[in-house]
Amino acid sequence: MNGSVTGLFYGDMGQLVAQLIGVATLIGCIFTLSFVVNLIIDAVVGQRVGAKAELQGLDIPEMGALGYPEFELKAGS
Repeated sequence: MNGSVTGLFYGDMGQLVAQLIGVATLIGCIFTLSFVVNLIIDAVVGQRVGAKAELQGLDIPEMGALGYPEFELKAGS
């Protein structure tokens, strides 16, 4: 039974081109959807903590303990 698709090794690039078009379409669609979802999340709740919380660290609020107790941020350094 011979089908209409013979493949790249038999001189037919049609199937490869069709698959590359499918891959490009999926990448474009997923990128666009991810970008829109991230814009909505950023507008509604934000994706980062404030600068003060970033400097203080999120170990205690998130975990209840310091992750690196020997590390200390000193003013002027």
